[in-house]
Amino acid sequence: MTLAPTLILDTHAAIHELVKTGMPEPQAETVVRQQVKLIEQNFATKHDIETLRQATKHDFETLQQEIATHVETLRQETTAHVETLRQETAAHVEMLKRDTEILRQETKRDIEILRQETAAHAETLKHDAEVLRQKTATHAEMLKHDVEVLRQEIQLRIETAKMGFIKWVIGINVVLASLVVTATKLL
Repeated sequence: MTLAPTLILDTHAAIHELVKTGMPEPQAETVVRQQVKLIEQNFATKHDIETLRQATKHDFETLQQEIATHVETLRQETTAHVETLRQETAAHVEMLKRDTEILRQETKRDIEILRQETAAHAETLKHDAEVLRQKTATHAEMLKHDVEVLRQEIQLRIETAKMGFIKWVIGINVVLASLVVTATKLL
C-alpha cells in the first residue's frame, strides 16, 4: 500500500462539475463512485499505517535479534578459531623446540666428532712432523758427516798436492843446484 495523507473528496461537487461539462448525471455519479473506490483501495488509512509501523517495528526487532545472534555466533566461532590457532601454534612451537633441541644435539655431536677428528689429524701431523724432523736431523747429520769426510779428503788432497809441490820444488832446486855445480865445474 502507498502511504499518503488522508484525502477528502467532495463527491457532490465532483458530480456537479461533471454534469456541468455535459456528462449525464448517472454517468457522473458512476465516475465519482469509481474514483472514491480507487482512492479508498489505493490510499492507506491511519489503521493501515499503524499496522505497517508495528509490523516494521517487529521486523526491525527480529532483524536486530538475528543480527545479535549472528554476531554472537561469529564471536564464538572466532574465539574457537583463535583458540584452535593458539593451540596449533603452541603445538608448532613445541615441535620447533624439539626439532631445535635435536638439531642442537646433532650439531654438538658433529662438533665433537669434528673436534676428535681434528685432534687425531693434529696428532698425526705432529707425529709426521716429528718423523720428518728426525729424518731431517738424520740427513743433516749425514750431510755434516759427508761434508766432514769431503773436507778431510780435500784437506788430504791439499796436503798431498802440497807435498807433491814441495817435492817438485825440491827436485827443481836439486836439479838447479846440480846444474849450478856442473856449470861451476865447467867454468
